[in-house]
Amino acid sequence: MSVPILRVEGLSCTYESSRGRVVALEDVGFELGHAARLAVVGESGAGKSTLLRCLNLLVRPSRGSVEVDGEVLTSLGERDLACARRRIGMVFQHFALLHRRTVRENVALPLELAGVTRTTIARRVDELLERVRLGDKASAYPAQLSSCR
Repeated sequence: MSVPILRVEGLSCTYESSRGRVVALEDVGFELGHAARLAVVGESGAGKSTLLRCLNLLVRPSRGSVEVDGEVLTSLGERDLACARRRIGMVFQHFALLHRRTVRENVALPLELAGVTRTTIARRVDELLERVRLGDKASAYPAQLSSCR
């Protein structure tokens, strides 16, 4: 049996707010295979965003574990977690694109900042844009994309 791409076990997240202690997630668990898809739905305040932030450890869960491709992220220190995040993609609802840069330039920016060579950047950006079916939009600016209007 193959290792799931994502395994979540006993994930809980609580935090303090002006209204007191908030239990945002309680004992969440699931596994996803490599080709699986998952829809996270619920009312406002149900914990959807908290779950997503816990999955990539932008928020540390109070309890439980998050495992990506066999690596337990919740046991990693900040340096190792930063390395693991390079293999994890997340698109935020209100993503921040640089409007004076093309789609290609926006995708390339994190690689440039990481010191990746230009040749590798060009190849990787092409691969990524094709993967999400935006290869034909590489020279477009964010305002020219339908989701940015």
